[in-house]
Amino acid sequence: EKVLSDCGVLDDCDVGELHLDLVPFDDDLLSSEIGALFKECSIDGATSGPYHTVARSLLRLQRQYGVIENVKGIGNAAQGVIETMLLLREEDEELGPDSLNFPTDDEIPAGGIHSLVVIDREIDFVTPLLTPLTYEGLIDEVIGIQNGYIRVQPELVEAETEEVGPGAQSEEKKPASKKPIAIPLNSSDTLFHLIRNQNIEKLGSFLQDQAKSIRESYASFRQNKDASITEIHQFVKQIPGLTQNYKCLNQHINLAEHIKKTTNSTPFRQRWQTERAMLEGESCYEYIEDLIAFRHPLPSVLKLVCLQSLTSGGLKSAKFDSLRKDIVQTYGFESMVVLNRLESTGAIKRREMTWTDSGNSWNALRKSLRLIHDNVDVYEPNDISYVSSGYAPLSVRLMQLLLTGGPGADSLRGLARVTEVKQDLYACLSFEEAHQKRKSEASDDHSSTIDGDEKERTLLVYFVGGCTFMEIAALRYLSQSSKFPYRIVIATSAVVSGLSLIQSLCL
Repeated sequence: EKVLSDCGVLDDCDVGELHLDLVPFDDDLLSSEIGALFKECSIDGATSGPYHTVARSLLRLQRQYGVIENVKGIGNAAQGVIETMLLLREEDEELGPDSLNFPTDDEIPAGGIHSLVVIDREIDFVTPLLTPLTYEGLIDEVIGIQNGYIRVQPELVEAETEEVGPGAQSEEKKPASKKPIAIPLNSSDTLFHLIRNQNIEKLGSFLQDQAKSIRESYASFRQNKDASITEIHQFVKQIPGLTQNYKCLNQHINLAEHIKKTTNSTPFRQRWQTERAMLEGESCYEYIEDLIAFRHPLPSVLKLVCLQSLTSGGLKSAKFDSLRKDIVQTYGFESMVVLNRLESTGAIKRREMTWTDSGNSWNALRKSLRLIHDNVDVYEPNDISYVSSGYAPLSVRLMQLLLTGGPGADSLRGLARVTEVKQDLYACLSFEEAHQKRKSEASDDHSSTIDGDEKERTLLVYFVGGCTFMEIAALRYLSQSSKFPYRIVIATSAVVSGLSLIQSLCL
């Protein structure tokens, strides 16, 4: 308002709020980009605001795509969101059917949304602390993705790798610009759509095959000395597409090489091996103490401290005190604030050894849910654990068991609060219309069998508190799997990483 007032146009403007709710980042990804929501729920205890925000976004989706009949939730925040959504819908119903404004059957887009699973970030704080090994996850880890974009120096993505098409040598070198450029990362880039969820080990050979394919397209035309006018015309029409494909390929080869420099480095491999050792129940206190001694960035250190605590049932009392002392002495007394906040979330806790100590619950959880898959094939994966070369994201595994069953499904309700609700599909209709609909539906169920293509059913998975690129890749793998009966759309309060979650607690 001050800027408008300084320009002398405030009196001619109407100033209001625009509730964006969920913003589409991609064909299957929606985000509210509320990075502080996890802190508000887990630290501040101010749950009513966040629950209301998420519930309202769900109601708006249903006004567009129809009522979601099957609603499930995992975790306390998920239950709070579902209860708030039902309460808000009930309040709207009291104003009359017209106030709900849900679409009729004829207005609902094909398929609609068949089921909804709401997941509380707090049920799985381990996954954000781990290093992803998919291409998109590593771009976020090494460079950082903000709102679907990365910002890099022009020379990183514009440098020529090799000549694969005509005119590659004839372009004049432009003076290097110091200003970072923004690059969108979404499915509009067809090559990125193919490689974004691939494990980094597979990426190099795949990009090499793509370069070979483009090179052969040019070579085959050059070798055809007797090409007809029609053939020449057809090839000329393909040149813009080939040129764009080459540009995208060159860009991703350069990005992949930049990432490979990090993933091939000794510190990166040591950290990944330490994370895996912690997941398998080992204690790695010496490695953490070395990072503190060399003054590695505090959020990076705290990620490992949290991971050690979560996978060991807490830190041994002596180690709890010594690590806390070392961190405060090395990084200053300001670090006490974030340490206290992590303790209040349960991410860091002291493990008091008692006679009744039943051992580490993480080990039992890891085995019952098959979270570690040592021999996963990262080239032709058969399990979601390929996203980190052997670890299946806990949140996605829980969602998978909730919907399809399998080993560990019986113990799911003992691991986290599970909420299941059936919404009335006909609340927006009058009593007579709803009665007729139910009668018609019942007769259809008796007279016909389920057809079809189960993949036409859409599942909306909503993360309250943030979702990582590792989980997004795992969900996309399930969505494309013939064994999973749904097409998945992902919604989240924010796309996060362990680093961003811990940084949000520092504010």
